[in-house]
Amino acid sequence: MTADNTLYPNPNVHLIVENFEEHFTFIGRLVGKAIFENILVDLPLAEFFLAKLLVDRASACYLKSLDPVLYRNLLYLRDYAGDVSDLGLDFTTVNNDLGETRIMELKANGRNIPLTNENRLEYIQRLADLKLNTQLKKQCAAFREGLNSVVPLLWLKLFNHKELQVIIGGDTHEIDLDDLRAHTTYSGDFTDEHPTMLLFWRILHGFTDIQKRQLLKFVTSCSRPPLLGFKGEKIQTILKAANVEVEPYWPGLFAKALENANIRDLITNIGSGAGAPAAAPSGAAAPAAAAAAPVAAPKAKEPEPEEESDEDMGLDLGWLNSVNVNLTAVNDFAKQLAASKSLKDEYRAAWILKAITLIDLTTLAGDDTNSNVSRLCFKATKPIAEDLLKELGFSYDKGCPIKTAAVCVYPSKVPDAVQTLKQLGYYKKVNVASVATGFPAGQTPLKSRLEEIRYAVEKGANEIDIVIDRSLVLTGQWEELYREIQQMKEACGLAHMKAILATGELDTLNNVYKASLVAMMAGSDFIKTSTGKESVNATLQFGIVMARAIKEYQQKMGYKVGLKPAGGVRNAKDALSWMVLVKELLGNDWLDAELFRFGASGLLGDLECNLYEFVTGKYPAAYEFSMG
Repeated sequence: MTADNTLYPNPNVHLIVENFEEHFTFIGRLVGKAIFENILVDLPLAEFFLAKLLVDRASACYLKSLDPVLYRNLLYLRDYAGDVSDLGLDFTTVNNDLGETRIMELKANGRNIPLTNENRLEYIQRLADLKLNTQLKKQCAAFREGLNSVVPLLWLKLFNHKELQVIIGGDTHEIDLDDLRAHTTYSGDFTDEHPTMLLFWRILHGFTDIQKRQLLKFVTSCSRPPLLGFKGEKIQTILKAANVEVEPYWPGLFAKALENANIRDLITNIGSGAGAPAAAPSGAAAPAAAAAAPVAAPKAKEPEPEEESDEDMGLDLGWLNSVNVNLTAVNDFAKQLAASKSLKDEYRAAWILKAITLIDLTTLAGDDTNSNVSRLCFKATKPIAEDLLKELGFSYDKGCPIKTAAVCVYPSKVPDAVQTLKQLGYYKKVNVASVATGFPAGQTPLKSRLEEIRYAVEKGANEIDIVIDRSLVLTGQWEELYREIQQMKEACGLAHMKAILATGELDTLNNVYKASLVAMMAGSDFIKTSTGKESVNATLQFGIVMARAIKEYQQKMGYKVGLKPAGGVRNAKDALSWMVLVKELLGNDWLDAELFRFGASGLLGDLECNLYEFVTGKYPAAYEFSMG
């Protein structure tokens, strides 16, 4: 049992029970049976153990839930300002096996490897991995096997570890007596209006929270209410989330929910933060709100409780080593996206307008001139023809939200972009992004790459798109990659940093996931698919993997990182597919220029053509909406 009275497998169980794995498999089946049958069990499991059920290996940040004292000691070691070798430590640890003290080596010949400032992070990772993973490997594997035999882990992985605890043991919120009463079944002569039952409910309303929970435990064996209230069935939540026996894909439901909605209401939601359209059909208010959200500009975000800064354990190699991407599942999900029903008419127009506000309008050609950059900036501030915009209910006044998120240029063209945007009165309303670090190959010396960043920032860029050294990914040099990105982040200063992974050159989806995690651990504000110069650029498969990495990082570290597909997003269908992907995997918060961008040069023209077709009923010739 942990310090906060949560449960996890005994690491020394092998000294007590010979066939302990059979016991844990049986317990896993019991928990799975309870989940499947919608039976809550009063079983408070440790955070790190729940995490291990979902991702196999728990990362170092979970050590706090197992042993807070050891966790604080490791943080002290990590941040120790002096010479760590003065502490006299080596790569061993003392283990207590039922009263018997035993020294364990954390790596081969660990007794003879002194701890230094250079290897202390490795020591922290190895010790955390021993405590969280190695000593519990067989117990957890057996429990997972039993659980998976009843409820597939693939379904449960749709939840994070905190949500999984709620599924097993119920919610911690106050018991809703009205909900309980509304879903109570009476037998015999009793009814809800029976004098005895009226007295029962009156007395129950006078109970304290503890008394209510004691009553609930007496009746249901668990003191916490179900996840979806007393009428909810948890297994249905899992089935729907896993796409079992439901519509092929959710976007088709959005259009149904928004039938008869007013186009002006929908489009006006861009920049207003307004709610669902008033004309939504009866009984469809909730789906309508869900569908309208992607076309609404960011509301003022409520502050979220963030993890304490000492949660950041730097580069977590244990986390990286646990990565295993299911290629079949990724491909299946990508096919569902590609085959999903498209939004129609005013709903599609509203999403397209939103897409325009998410574009980093880009020119990265060898023949870029001052006039090219100036035209780019003009187009960024007025991305749609004025007469067309008026037909959609907007005009280019001071508060018009229709503009691209940024312009993106080479470092040498940053002064031209800054000057033009200042003249237009849009500097910092439209961000100036600059590629850097030897774009697109990233193969120049590190010193030169860092100087390029500093130059762009000094000239006025407030966003920097760096490229990582792909060779470090392909050779598994994660520590070196982490250190390089950290230095790039430092060189960016106050400018936001987007890390371009060049996913088409990383060989495997496992490498894409790992590179995403390393970039985020090192401080990237965004992770970006491609430079646009690779043979394979922004595919939905890469997007799915990167989005899942972003979500896992946010769940563990409490920090939201943005996503930017670049290269290959050429038309409205591509853009809407990406927006749906982001909505489903990351949520509405990411449908916002603060957390999602398109890196594109030709996309804007196609989006404008689609809006023209919506307004006039005719598709224009391509030259009618050129950058010039």
